[in-house]
Amino acid sequence: MSRVESWKQALVGGRCTLPYPVTCTTFTKSRLPGATPAWKSCSRKKWSRPGRACPETSGWNWSLSPKKKRRRNKDIGFDSAKFAYQLSDGVGLMQIDGISYSTILTLLAETGVNLDDFPTSDHFVSWMCISPNKKITGGKVISSHTRKNSCALAYAFRQAANTAGNQKDTALSHYFHRFAFRKGRKAAIMATARKMAVTVYNMLQKGQPYKPETLEDYQENLRAQKVNNIQRTIGQSGIKAEELAFG
Repeated sequence: MSRVESWKQALVGGRCTLPYPVTCTTFTKSRLPGATPAWKSCSRKKWSRPGRACPETSGWNWSLSPKKKRRRNKDIGFDSAKFAYQLSDGVGLMQIDGISYSTILTLLAETGVNLDDFPTSDHFVSWMCISPNKKITGGKVISSHTRKNSCALAYAFRQAANTAGNQKDTALSHYFHRFAFRKGRKAAIMATARKMAVTVYNMLQKGQPYKPETLEDYQENLRAQKVNNIQRTIGQSGIKAEELAFG
C-alpha cells in the first residue's frame, strides 16, 4: 500500500488515524482528490491529531465501539464513610478535619465502630502507641518518647494529622503549627493524631457530636492558658503585686 492510499484510507469516515499530524485542506484538495466530501469542505488549516474528528463533521453520529473501562485496583466498591455512618447510628466521622475515606476504612478493618474493649480514650491511644510513654525516675520525667509499633490505625491517624496540619485557618491546623514550632513537625503529627483519636473515641462511644472549635475560641483558650501560666510563675517565685511594673 502506497503512502497516498494509506492517507486516503485513514481519512475515510471523517476521522484521522494517522500516527502524525496532518493538515485537512492540503491533503483533501491537492493530494487526495478522492477523499470524502466532508473532508473536502473543511477549509480550516488546523492540525488534526490522531483519532480526532474534523471540526466540520464533529456533529455526525459515528458508530464507534466504546472504550474499555479502566479497572481500578484500589477501588473498594462502596462508600466507607456512609457505611460507618450507618453502623455507628449516625456518627459522621468525616466532619473531622483531615479524616478521609482511607482513615475510616482502616478504622473499620482494625477495630470497627465498637470500642468497648477500651475503657477510656487513654487506653485507646495507648494501644495505638500515639501517646507519650513517660519514664519517671526520682520524681522526674527523663523520657516521654512514644513506643514504636506497626499499628495500621496509628499510621492512618498520623496521615490524617499531617493532612490537617497542611490545611489553613482551622483549629487543628493552628494547634499543629503551634506544636511544631516548639517541638518539631514529627512531634506535632503525633500530638495531633492523638487529639484526633480522642475525638473519634468520644464520638463513637459517648455519642458526642463533633463540634469543631472555632478560631476565636481557640485563641481565647490559648490566652487563658498563658494567663494561668503567668499567674503560676508569679506565685511560685513569690513576686508581689507592687513589684510588677507595666509600661
